[in-house]
This record gives sequence, structure tokens and C-alpha cells, in this order.
Amino acid sequence: MSDTTSPHLFPVNGPSDRRLSPAAVQQAFDPTRLTQARNLAGLTKKKLSDLIGVSAAAVTQYELGTNRPRPDILPRLADVLAVPMSFFLVGRPHGRLEASAAHFRSLRSTRSYQRAKAVAYTEQVWELTHALEKRVQLPWVDVPGFAGGEVDPVATDPVAAARLLRKAWGLGTGPISHLVRRMEAHGIVVSTPERDPDLESVDAYSTTRLPRPIVVLTPNRTACPAMSRRNERLMCSLRSS
Repeated sequence: MSDTTSPHLFPVNGPSDRRLSPAAVQQAFDPTRLTQARNLAGLTKKKLSDLIGVSAAAVTQYELGTNRPRPDILPRLADVLAVPMSFFLVGRPHGRLEASAAHFRSLRSTRSYQRAKAVAYTEQVWELTHALEKRVQLPWVDVPGFAGGEVDPVATDPVAAARLLRKAWGLGTGPISHLVRRMEAHGIVVSTPERDPDLESVDAYSTTRLPRPIVVLTPNRTACPAMSRRNERLMCSLRSS
């Protein structure tokens, strides 16, 4: 497990955060945000408890919502997890996603905390997309069988799904150029996070359990010199979606 955390999609210690008191954050504390931040940092509950000076049982209680962190602990939590204290406030739309709802192209060498970190990143990608859609009109989602986070299994196997998608998008049967551009034009969000030692064994992964399908290409694998390899990963993500 890496001691360095990957950059978050939210600013740390912004102007609004400096106006918040730890006591105010405690009163409006969202336990699911702590779980998300911890997973994104790639930390176990025991490791986090050691870093902030409480027991692992206390961290479990914080995440279950049976107890709230004391005001003096909240700044330490925010510092260790590299998020602003406002990150822990209730009220922001949360794209909650179970690990089982994310389709990983390869799980052979992927540990549970790495999958949890990847899922937490995907949740934040959706939240950023949701915020952007309040100001920008993104393309409508045009994926066979997909409707706002619900998927109707229109094809029973990946090969049939790929054929159906090719037909729906008019892609023909040959090689596909500009695949990322085509996916985004049909409403799919494609994201590549910064290189992260914790995700070295994680290949492409995707989900259709959120209001928009999301595909994540880890840069650890994107460095492959063959562009066809990248397209292969994208097509596998499309089929699994």
C-alpha cells in the first residue's frame, strides 16, 4: 500500500472551508463521506486510526454513523485524508457505488483496498459530472439497454453486446478510430486519473450503475505503446457495461 494519496477532485482548504468550524462539521457529519475519503486514500481503518490517534473501533463507529468524530479529530481526519473538512458535510449528491457494481477488466492481481480506491474515484467522477451537468449540456446517454443507472440485458454475452453496440452506433465491423471521442459523444464519461502506485495492477474498469456510464482507464496501463491495446480495453469496458 502506498503512503502517498492520489489527488482528489475537490479542493483542499478552500475559502469556504476556512469559514467552517470543526464543531459545525461534527453536527452535519456524513459517515459515508469518511468511508469514501478513506478508500480514496487507500487506507485501512486500522491505518487511519493509527494516523489520527484513535482506535480502529472508533473509525468503524464513525463510518457506521453510531458515533461522530470529536471536533478536535476532524482537522486531523481532513489532513490525513487530503480533503477539506467540508468534504464530510451532508447534503452533496453522492454517487454511491458498491464494488460489485464496477466491472474490472482484470481482478487477478487486484487487492480489495485497490478496488475500493478505484470505486471511490469513480464515485467522485460521477459527482463532478453531476455538478458540470448543472451548467453544461452533455450528450444524451445512447447505450443499448441503459436507462439512468438501470441496465436491461439486451444481449446475453459480451460478443453479442459488442455486435449490438456496433450496430446501434453504426460502427461497422472493422477497426474503430477515435473510440474515446465516440464513447463521449454517446454520453459515456471516460476518465484517466493521474498515475497512482496503488493502482498499478488495476486495468480499465467501468460501471453502468450510476446515472451515466463511466469508464476509467488507469494511466499505469495506458502507457502501452500499442494504441490497439487501449482500444481493446475500451471495447471490453463497453461490453461489460
